[in-house]
Amino acid sequence: MCKSLATFAKNLFLCVWPIFSIVLGLVCGSVFGIIITLVIFLLTLVRTPMHIFKMLRVTATTDRCFKGHLGLLLRVFVFLLVPLVHILFLIGITCFSATIGMLYYIGRSTKVFYKHEYAKTVKNIESNAKLEPKSYVGKYYKKCQHFMKDDTESLPTIYFLQGCCALIPSILIGVIPFIPFSLAVLGITLYRLPINVYKTIKISIFTVALKWDLKIIAIITLPFVHALFPLLSFLGALVGSFFYFIIRTWSNICEGYSPFHKWKRKFEEGIKKYYKAHKDFVSERCSTYDHPSGIPMDWNGDSYGIPVLKILRWQWDLLVCLFFTAFSITVSLSGTILIAAIKFIPSCLYLWYKSTKAYCKQECATIMGTWPFFIVYMPLLPLVVAMAYLVIVTAAVFIALRTPWRYLENGYLAAWFEPLEILRDIDEFTGHICGEWCILESCNERITPWYISGQEGGRAHRESNSDAHARVELYWDRFISQCIKTTSSLFESHWITLENVEDIDPSAVQSIPAVAILTILAETVNEQGLEKEVLKWSIDGTVCKKRDLPLSDGITSCLWPKVARLKKLLHANKEELASKENIDLLKAMLCANSERDTQELSDFLLHSSELKKLNGPKNIQIQSEVIDLVLAISRVRPYRERMSRIFSHEYETCSNP
Repeated sequence: MCKSLATFAKNLFLCVWPIFSIVLGLVCGSVFGIIITLVIFLLTLVRTPMHIFKMLRVTATTDRCFKGHLGLLLRVFVFLLVPLVHILFLIGITCFSATIGMLYYIGRSTKVFYKHEYAKTVKNIESNAKLEPKSYVGKYYKKCQHFMKDDTESLPTIYFLQGCCALIPSILIGVIPFIPFSLAVLGITLYRLPINVYKTIKISIFTVALKWDLKIIAIITLPFVHALFPLLSFLGALVGSFFYFIIRTWSNICEGYSPFHKWKRKFEEGIKKYYKAHKDFVSERCSTYDHPSGIPMDWNGDSYGIPVLKILRWQWDLLVCLFFTAFSITVSLSGTILIAAIKFIPSCLYLWYKSTKAYCKQECATIMGTWPFFIVYMPLLPLVVAMAYLVIVTAAVFIALRTPWRYLENGYLAAWFEPLEILRDIDEFTGHICGEWCILESCNERITPWYISGQEGGRAHRESNSDAHARVELYWDRFISQCIKTTSSLFESHWITLENVEDIDPSAVQSIPAVAILTILAETVNEQGLEKEVLKWSIDGTVCKKRDLPLSDGITSCLWPKVARLKKLLHANKEELASKENIDLLKAMLCANSERDTQELSDFLLHSSELKKLNGPKNIQIQSEVIDLVLAISRVRPYRERMSRIFSHEYETCSNP
């Protein structure tokens, strides 16, 4: 009987004691928190006059913080603000102890009563009362003492106040140079405006990188752009120099320099950099495109224009996308609000249950130590859930933008069903805070697989572009092979030397592709039975018809008219100009472009003087046309990437006789 009563009493104690621990912890923790707050307040209040006096003394005597022309003025302002800082610190630390500290001591007291840690608690109280170094109050007291002993503890606060006070003279002084600087930028812009206008309009007219429609738009709009640029640069200089010189002045004052320190150098550097940027625009950026041929350096064939059909298609797509955007936002927003309204209460109940279950699984000591925070957390949980659903509802507006994207990717039908997909995703996401309960769980089949269509056309187009690109690459490889073969024949004729090739002499860089082009055209013109719009590759005998040309390639469409004009010129006077003797003369004329020609080349030109006089004007025209074509070829990327093969090839040369 006694054993049963003891067991009953023990079980009753285990059930009732946690409640008593909470009540006692709430009362004792509040009392203890109030006492600690009062102690900290009184301790800080007592020490505050001494701290103020200490910092005032450091402010008045230190030479580390206040240097330069405005040092005395800043010292006076900081001297006046020192008491305010300490009063704000007194208020802040008292409020912190009365709020966060109070909750901590309530939880701590509850844990003490629950685990019967009275001896340890009394020892901690005694330690704090005696201001021992390891106690909380003792540490704070020691920190206050250290502040009084060491003058350097005051310096961070003094530096902070100095920086705040330095802002006023920095703004007043820093605004002085920003207007002259902005006017200088405006003057440079107006000075460089004519050359900029001339270069950009010239490039817009002659470049092959723009199609005719975009050229017209560029020519019309460029004057307006250049007219607005001085205004924009002036406004940009105003804003940028305003903040820069204020920050520069503030840094000078804080570091003890003159407020005008480095002003002149930075002013001049900024003006010089801006002027250099204008010069670089003309000399470097424009020079890439400013060439008589109109071909930019390292051009890859891209030519930009206004695709009318694409624009019409884009306009239609824009209208459809706007419709689907409005439709999707309406459906997604209303559906998400409905889901949130239905799931709000279940979510709160579920999260209360999960939080309580997770909290109760902890050790009793932890529970007793943190119960005040848990009690505060539970009433706030519905507010957190409401904020979460508000964020989800707001996000639904942006998620709805998936619908126009789905239209662009998969068509109309996919866009009609996309809002349902969005609601299903939102329902599934909110299920994580609602016990995995989904309202749209029955709609578990995805409709994505069967509405994806219409991809074949784009893929076929890509394959067509790939075939054209492969054909273009093959043509360039053939031309390089022809150049290598031409170089070997020029070595045999001793019209160029191995040193010219190994040193990549400019004369060889121009003459080798020029002779290769002339060789291809001459064999094409002299070949019997070929149509006019046909080109024969002499390197392998391949015949290229016009319908086989990849004219969709920008480089081919640019260079082919030059090739066709040369071929027409040779074909018109076939007996005179395309004869072997005249072709050899033309090759010699193309090779005779250096300061010192080989003896064999000079002798050949001397022996062909009669023929040169006979066909002189026409040969000169052909020579200039070939050189113009070579200069155009030398600027495109496919040739420049392969040009090293010509000059790195191992040639077999024979010695001069």
